[in-house]
Amino acid sequence: LDQLVRLDPWENRVKSSFSEIWHESHVSSHSEILLQRAWKYHRDCCRRKRKEVKEFVARS
Repeated sequence: LDQLVRLDPWENRVKSSFSEIWHESHVSSHSEILLQRAWKYHRDCCRRKRKEVKEFVARS
């Protein structure tokens, strides 16, 4: 788990900012962070797709 966090720069930033309260046993909060990141990625992806669709419609 810790290695995974170290490999991922985004998670690293999160970990360093929460380092005072971070503990290796907090697997649940780790999953929450992963979920939030997945959701944010999904949201940004959808936003990008909508933008592309709008531009495509505007062109045609």
